[in-house]
Amino acid sequence: MQDWNYLQCNTMEITVEMGCNKYPTEHELLQKYYDHYLPLIAHIKNSRQGFWGTVTDSAGSAIEDIDVVISAPEVGVNISARHSGEFWRVAAPGKYEVTFTADGYKSHVHHVEVGHVSWADLPQPIKVVLFMDGEDIKNHEDSLSRESRMEMLMRRYVVVTVLAVVLVAAVVMGLLWRRKKNRELERRSKDIEYKGLIADDSDSE
Repeated sequence: MQDWNYLQCNTMEITVEMGCNKYPTEHELLQKYYDHYLPLIAHIKNSRQGFWGTVTDSAGSAIEDIDVVISAPEVGVNISARHSGEFWRVAAPGKYEVTFTADGYKSHVHHVEVGHVSWADLPQPIKVVLFMDGEDIKNHEDSLSRESRMEMLMRRYVVVTVLAVVLVAAVVMGLLWRRKKNRELERRSKDIEYKGLIADDSDSE
């Protein structure tokens, strides 16, 4: 079942055998844990290694019944994307050629390079767009370029707005601080004048 699940259902089923004794005693369980917890953690880490992403049409809608063919030296695997257009594959470090095909759409080839992952880094998702047969790709690319320019302008606008707000806040805080200092100086000067008047009155008496 493990080979069938892996090749046909894109499911990695693992059987971990920790010893020859099928029914270890209670006193042996802790030692079994210490003997195997580091390899188990390494296996969990390696399960994050590979690539994943989504496949949509030019309108951004998910495409059903997508065949994903993964090929590499001495490796060839076919998987299917979900109804939501998502696909994923656990893969060893290396270079892969991934082909996406669907009925009524032009096939797309994407080259993927899988590297070693750490706990903090996840592989970035792959976004694939399939075009229907006869669809104008150039207009879609022009639309994407316009959207990217608009997104860049919006980011610049947000950055400029944030900097302006920070600058205004700094100026206001500076004015308030200066006003507070002026009030403290006025209060101190009044205290000095008041003490001087009291001293003059006591001298005159």
